[in-house]
Amino acid sequence: MGMQKIAFVGTGGVGKTTIAALISAYSQGVELYDFDPLGGLRSLVKKCKTERDLLVQPAIIDTRATESLLRFLGSNPDVKLLYFVTPHPHKVAETEELIRSFEHYQLSNVPIGVVVNKVVGKDEGVSVRGLNVVSTIPYSAAIDRLLSEGSVPEDGVRLEKTVEEAIVDLVHKLGLKVREVKKRRSILSFK
Repeated sequence: MGMQKIAFVGTGGVGKTTIAALISAYSQGVELYDFDPLGGLRSLVKKCKTERDLLVQPAIIDTRATESLLRFLGSNPDVKLLYFVTPHPHKVAETEELIRSFEHYQLSNVPIGVVVNKVVGKDEGVSVRGLNVVSTIPYSAAIDRLLSEGSVPEDGVRLEKTVEEAIVDLVHKLGLKVREVKKRRSILSFK
C-alpha cells in the first residue's frame, strides 16, 4: 500500500489503541496521533502526538468518531479508514452504525477494510457492511491481564506467538516496514 495515512476507527473497547501501540512496537517509521479525547494512546506511547500536531506520513490515527475527527477527515480525503471490531454482535452493530454515520457526512475517505480483534475461535467469521476483513487478531490473555491490572511490568509483557504473528502480518498488509526482531520492544513497555 505504500506511504499513507490511516485512521483506526471503531467503537470503544475494540482494541484500536492497543493495536496502534503494537504496530508502533513492531514497525518503524510510523507517526502515531491520538484523536481520542480520553488520550489512551498517549498514555501508552510516549512519542504519540495529538490532533493539533502536523500530520506526516505514514501515520496511524487512533480515534473514536468525534466531531474533530469528522472535520479532520472532511479536510483530509487522503486519510484511509481502517475499522476495528470484535466478534460480539453488539460491537458489529455499533461499527455498522459508525460506518453509516461516515456515509451520512459524505466523507470521501476510502475504507481499507476491517480488523477483527479479540477472536477466540476460527469460526468467528464477522461481516461488516461488505468490507474486506484485512486481519484477524486472536484474543490475548497477556493483554487482557495487563489491562485488568492497570500497570505495565518493568520489562513489558510478551505476546502470545499467534498474536505477534497477526500483528506482524497486519504491519505487512498496511505496507509498513517491520522492525527487526532484536530491535522490537516488549508489548506495552513503549515509554
